[in-house]
Amino acid sequence: MKRSPVPPRPVRSARRPSTPDRARAIAAACARALDAKVAAEIVVLDLRERTSVTDYAVIATGSSWPHLRALTEAAEEAVDRAGGRLHHREGGPASPWILLDCGSVLVHLFDDAARRHYDLERLWADAPRVRWAPST
Repeated sequence: MKRSPVPPRPVRSARRPSTPDRARAIAAACARALDAKVAAEIVVLDLRERTSVTDYAVIATGSSWPHLRALTEAAEEAVDRAGGRLHHREGGPASPWILLDCGSVLVHLFDDAARRHYDLERLWADAPRVRWAPST
């Protein structure tokens, strides 16, 4: 019996792996996009010396599920425009926490109660905060 040929591998993105400067630029772009959509309490943490999971974490609060959905879309677009790639998304309708895994950048979007409950800033209290310039 004749075996069918192995299908070609899918073409991978031409984007280069993330570097710390690139990851920082992606995190800042996310923060600016979230700011433009009126997210509250936007924080960017430098986690390079704290964990091997990611380089930066962007944390923000939305006021409702439609607002969290708009923030999610804005962050995803910012990652793409900055040359990053969304690997995975967790959370959906009525979820109080949405996680965007962009490899070297994790974006955490919370409603107010979940943000206070999980308190990621306390978990990484010793992580330096990254300064980013809001959109003008």
